[in-house]
Amino acid sequence: MNALAIIAVGTELTRGKVRDSHIQYLSSELSRIGVEARECVLVPDDPGALVEHLGRNIGVVDLLIVTGGLGPTSDDITAAALAGCLGKKLVFNEEAWAHIAARFSGCVPPETNRKQACIPEGFEILMNPNGTAPGFYGTAGGSLVFCLPGPPRELEPMFQEQVVNLIRARLGGSEPAQELAVSVFGQSESLLEQALQESVRAARCDAVSWGTRIDEGRIAVILRGASEPARRAVLAELRSRLGDLWVREGDQNPAQLLHRILRESGRSLAAAESCTGGLFAKMMTDIPGSSDVFLGGCVTYSNASKTMLLGVPQQLIERHGAVSGPVVEGMARGAMQKFEAEVGIGISGIAGPAGGTAEKPVGTVWIAVAGRDAGVSREAFSFPGTRRSVRQKAAAAAAILAERFVESWPVRGG
Repeated sequence: MNALAIIAVGTELTRGKVRDSHIQYLSSELSRIGVEARECVLVPDDPGALVEHLGRNIGVVDLLIVTGGLGPTSDDITAAALAGCLGKKLVFNEEAWAHIAARFSGCVPPETNRKQACIPEGFEILMNPNGTAPGFYGTAGGSLVFCLPGPPRELEPMFQEQVVNLIRARLGGSEPAQELAVSVFGQSESLLEQALQESVRAARCDAVSWGTRIDEGRIAVILRGASEPARRAVLAELRSRLGDLWVREGDQNPAQLLHRILRESGRSLAAAESCTGGLFAKMMTDIPGSSDVFLGGCVTYSNASKTMLLGVPQQLIERHGAVSGPVVEGMARGAMQKFEAEVGIGISGIAGPAGGTAEKPVGTVWIAVAGRDAGVSREAFSFPGTRRSVRQKAAAAAAILAERFVESWPVRGG
């Protein structure tokens, strides 16, 4: 298997001002084509530090990817640091400059942008249709080196449309690791670890190992090793313990699962949120084309707003409490009616760190899904974790429950 090193450049990353996503994205994508990461580091906008890490990896790894530091400002140091490390000159690239100039729609680009058209001697340009910073690549000391722009909206399309094919053509011959991707919703990492251990024992597949990654509202699991039947046997055991609804094969996003079933069934959705504070709506509207199926939502945080905006009777809230089955059912129906949707979701809970009681401790969340002429489904959950974690799990669980509700609903004309 080919060895990979990733260097993410930016003081904003090393100071924690911006969350790095490139290392996770690139290492995951490249493992699928047989390239395994041996080193992944964050480096500040410090030429000395960057040259040190470049020198440590060039000629050692098969593939080196550097992200960020390709902008027009003085702290964008990647091209100069790489050229200095290799003892090469920076060369002005006319094709890159023409591309940069075109981004200014007929205006003359500032002179500072000329810096972005200068690349190390012997390297080739990667065009960037989503920004001014071109990428570039070449070979150094036997290593294939790529330098890519920092913004994800620029890096990811460049990687998928240009870089992957170049890597395949240059490195070729490697087989991806034998693995099975699984997405698990609504669980804590410790409980999932226990379930995985029990599943491996029950399936008698000790050769199967796993790795986990906590994502928003879910845990991504990679089952590795042994044979495909062995990995699938472990997956079947895991589903028997946690439930088919909450364990899905593949790298699955709960909002995308819901979006897909709504589109396929031709149904629309609206939401009423309390403890999630609009997080469910954000999940849905992060998906391009979500306006076709998601009509809108209300954040009804106070009891009064549940009554005023959704029509939930005050007496019902006083009798059962805001975090209860009857109230979330009223919220779901209220959202459905207010937005004239065919499906409504209601979410109310105690995200913490305070506010819990012996009867309803922190982490208690009620979720209801109602359908026009299709009844209602409601469930209570106890989500472990921090306030942020509880909110994320609740929003993801709402999407999963709504997906099941819509999936069981007869398709129009059926």
